[in-house]
Order: sequence, then C-alpha cells, then structure tokens
Amino acid sequence: MDDRIRRSTRLTTLIALAVVSVLAAGCGPTSSSATAGSSASAAPSAVASATVAPSPTPSATPVPSPTAAPSTAEACPIAPQTGRLPSDRLTNVVVSTSATADLVTFVFGNFSLPEPPQGTSDGSLEAAVPPYTQAASGLPVQVDGEHVAQIRFSGMSLMNDAGEPTYDGAMDFRPDLTVLRTVVNYDMSEGVVGWYIGYDGIGCVTLSSDSTSVTVAIDHPAS
Repeated sequence: MDDRIRRSTRLTTLIALAVVSVLAAGCGPTSSSATAGSSASAAPSAVASATVAPSPTPSATPVPSPTAAPSTAEACPIAPQTGRLPSDRLTNVVVSTSATADLVTFVFGNFSLPEPPQGTSDGSLEAAVPPYTQAASGLPVQVDGEHVAQIRFSGMSLMNDAGEPTYDGAMDFRPDLTVLRTVVNYDMSEGVVGWYIGYDGIGCVTLSSDSTSVTVAIDHPAS
C-alpha cells in the first residue's frame, strides 16, 4: 500500500511540474533577438542604397582648323618707263642709299656733238627677263637679288673724241645696302649701254632724271 501511495504521489508531482513548465513557456516574454530578426526580415529597408550617377561626359570642344598664314606681300611691279637722256655720254655710275631708298645714279657728260649722228639718246626701265646674259657673247651674267630690273640707254656715244671709252668705271657692283644687291653691265656695244639691277624686298622701282643724271630708286621702309 505504501508503494502505491508513493508512486501516486510522485506521478502527481511530475504532472504538476509539467503544467507549470507549459504555463511558463506560454506566458513568458518574447525573445528580443527573435523579434528583431522577424521584424528585420518582414519590413523592407527604409534606407535605399545611394546610386551615384555617372558624371556627364563633357562634349568635345572643337579645335579650330589652323588658319593659313597670310601670304607674303607681292613685290611692287616694275612699270616700264622711258625718257630722254641728259646726253649721249655716260661718264660715271654712283651707288648710294637714303633713309627711304637705295639709289643707282648714272651720270652723263656733255654731248659728243650738238646733234649726235646716232640720233636721240633715250633711256628705258623695265623688269628683266631671265636668263640674264651678256648681249654680245650670250654668256650668263650672275645677278643677285629676288627681283631684277633692266635699264637700257640707246643712241649712246661709247668713245670720246680721242677714241677713249666714255665710261671707264666699274662694270659690276655688289653693294650690301638695305635692298640693292647687284648693278652689273650686260651691254656696251653699238650705241647701247645696258645694266641689270638686282634687289630684294617689295619696294617700287622708279626712274627720274635731271640735267646731268638719271637715277633708279628702289624704295624700302625707313629705318
């Protein structure tokens, strides 16, 4: 009898403990970690990840095409000029310069006769056409300079009354002036005297005369 009572009492005690455990589990507080996990999985994230927009690519700046350099100014053309000479005798050639021009001055003496038998004496200036050659022999004449003018005197007396050359000076000048580079004779025969005049730059070439001389001027800027 005692054993049955003891077994019954133990069984009652176990049942009571089980009931207490069940009640405790049902009434206890919810785990904060579980709640947090459940809330985190159920609710979407309130903060959206920031998206960095790509910087706009700047439009390419067009590179202007290089502008062609202005062409060098053309030389003043040599206008053909003619005129009556002071006399029929060339006696000197003078090369000089001024602030605005380089000069070639052809100096003339007295007439050989009151009325030279070869007729009037005239001078002409024009652009020379290459090849530059000696009139009598056809041999080449070296003319330095970017441009070449040609001056020609006709109706000339090449000998004086004693049979001596009217002009016995230099036949080839190579001055180192602002623009003038060459003054060289290419003809001294049959009443004709001719000279090539080589020069640089774009200056105009003019012809002037007075009672004793004829001057060729090649303009250049004042220094």
